[in-house]
Amino acid sequence: MPFNLLLFPLVGGYYLLITSRFTKYIHQRIDRQRLIFNAVLAGIFLLVLATIGVRILKTSFPEWSESMRDWFPLQIPYTGTAILSFVLGILIAHISNLFINDTKALSRSIRFIGNELEQLVRSAFLNTALISFTMKSGKVYVGWPLSLPRPSRGSYLSVLPLISGYRDETQDIIFTTEYWDLYQKRQQEGEGDIYAGFLLVLSVDEITHASLFDFDIYERFNQTLDRNSGA
Repeated sequence: MPFNLLLFPLVGGYYLLITSRFTKYIHQRIDRQRLIFNAVLAGIFLLVLATIGVRILKTSFPEWSESMRDWFPLQIPYTGTAILSFVLGILIAHISNLFINDTKALSRSIRFIGNELEQLVRSAFLNTALISFTMKSGKVYVGWPLSLPRPSRGSYLSVLPLISGYRDETQDIIFTTEYWDLYQKRQQEGEGDIYAGFLLVLSVDEITHASLFDFDIYERFNQTLDRNSGA
């Protein structure tokens, strides 16, 4: 195969990796050299599939394949195979997206190569657990993550807050606002979306600390501190 025709399977492999939900979020998180290497491997895979497909076509439908070759404007050997590999990359990418949604794909990519914060958010998201977020401003939010962090600059998280407050000079958390009573009040009043207006969008870059939050542990810890301070 002429060297310039190898561009078709290479581009097809790259398109497959960055378009299919099975692979795109993982490849948005890896370095450029690794992405190029994986695109080459994907291109080789597509080229092998295309070669097999062309061989089957020639064997099963020799007259039709011969007429296609005569009709094709470019008479360079292996041109059809190279173009078919590119088309296969597009088809496989879009067909594969029918079998996995965006959230599952994000969760899968974080499970494989996510950082510590992403792993924590993923665990809380899947188990409906609370997370305490401390921001650079000193503001503290405790809530349920409603989204998974995307591998892009300026990534954001959607959070439904339960309580919020701030860290004082000694870095102790002082809670000032409770949202649960407001949610219950809205529910009793029959409002359609009881969470409307309370959804928080946090910038991942602004988060300085995050941890799972458990009310029982928090209350026991505070009670112990109060007893010690009283003594």
